[in-house]
Amino acid sequence: MTVPPRERIVRALPVTAIMFIGIVYTAICPFITRLGDDVLYTNIMAGLRDFPQFVQLQYTTHNGRLSDLISGVVLNHEFNRWARCLINGLLFALFFYMSMRVTNLRSDRPMERLIFLAFVSFALGWDFVWNEWCAFAGYVWAPALVLSIVAAATQGDIRRGGWWRWCLLPPALFIGAMHEGLSAVILTGVPALFVLSQRARRYHPARKALLVTLCAGAVYPLAAPGNLVYHAGGYYDFNLLQIIFPTAWPTILFIVILVLLAIFRRALLSRLIDSEWSFYAIGALVSAFVPIFSGYPGRTAWFGQLWSLIALGQIAAAARPPVARGFWRDAICWLLFAALIFHFAEVFRWQRRMGSEARELIALKTASTDGTLFLDFTGDTDVPWYVLGKTRGVPDPDDIGSYLPTLSYGYGKRLPVAILPQAARDIDPARFTKPVKIGKYILSPYRLETSRRYWGYEGSAWQVTEIGGEPYYETPFTLRTRRPGPYQGVVGFMYSPMEHDTGQI
Repeated sequence: MTVPPRERIVRALPVTAIMFIGIVYTAICPFITRLGDDVLYTNIMAGLRDFPQFVQLQYTTHNGRLSDLISGVVLNHEFNRWARCLINGLLFALFFYMSMRVTNLRSDRPMERLIFLAFVSFALGWDFVWNEWCAFAGYVWAPALVLSIVAAATQGDIRRGGWWRWCLLPPALFIGAMHEGLSAVILTGVPALFVLSQRARRYHPARKALLVTLCAGAVYPLAAPGNLVYHAGGYYDFNLLQIIFPTAWPTILFIVILVLLAIFRRALLSRLIDSEWSFYAIGALVSAFVPIFSGYPGRTAWFGQLWSLIALGQIAAAARPPVARGFWRDAICWLLFAALIFHFAEVFRWQRRMGSEARELIALKTASTDGTLFLDFTGDTDVPWYVLGKTRGVPDPDDIGSYLPTLSYGYGKRLPVAILPQAARDIDPARFTKPVKIGKYILSPYRLETSRRYWGYEGSAWQVTEIGGEPYYETPFTLRTRRPGPYQGVVGFMYSPMEHDTGQI
């Protein structure tokens, strides 16, 4: 049957959107500055020749993630930066494409495909990925590769193997070891698939071998002795509701739909169980417990969110509603496509701005002798809501959990960092005798004597002062005197509004 040109265009919208996302995450790379864990992985190896020692150190003291080992390689100064950009764009596109493909939503259902892409783009916890290379490798690159292996093993004619599937066994071993969070869904989902699905038990040996090899690789990060150190927290103080509902809601939605299927659509549920859906369903249910065991929300729920959305997409595909056609379907498709293009274009625009500011900050820090930097910058809460926390630039004054410390010891002299507004340059230290308000900041030559409380984050103390009933974070700083002679400084305190930006815990 010939597909009309107009229909072909509409059917191409999901893949076109994915290609655009890949282009954005290729072009965005020069504006992703190295802060947080990226600084650690940049400095951990003097050169690629140190990689074996890095593997041993990472496995025994931190975790066994292959994604972190990859981060150490691609962040090394000897690694080509343009290759890094291209790899990132390709794997972002692969992440979205494979997530959509494994739902089994066919190309003649562009509206359903675009709805799914919208959920992945707007509903996943992207605000916790923080535009770090380490997070890209662990939470985007890793599932993109795992889903590719699972699709190769489960989709198509299950009786057919092919030499290329046997060739995928060595990569599958390494891909299974990408992240311990993925290990959890692999090591529970694959056995559940073979137990629950008669169809899976009829897979060609090459397909079964792929899944078994994936499981073998998944054991590696879970067995790492460094995990005992890495996950021994104790710094977080979240109750159960704070952990579950903000970030695990896709899993909750999946559980609700699952119960409804068990009550009203048992035949459909039986058909789903006898398919690769069992792999995603069990993985989604198991992942719901990961944030609870870890004690904090955010990234811990990422794989549970993704697996839940995939399982829901497979339910929609298996329900086989009539294929929509006509004006309203096309209008919805174009609206969703436009929303995706606009969103990711805005992500690029704001990251370009914020990344440029962060590079300027790093240059100032590298040249600084006292840690006091003057820069007007775009804060995380200054970015429009529809960017959904996907950007990161100059750290806010209260980003003391990771970004400011790594800025301190990652660039120039290891000094405490204070980022003051540009107008603070005009303050004469000799006449700095009373508090001065500059924009949203208050600069004072002495500590403001109001009630204080301390908020802990990974062992760090936030000193917070209440001003007008609102919490302000206190940052000590030093101003150079303008008098000639030996260096002398005046110590002051900057008070900035607490900005609990999206994704900050």
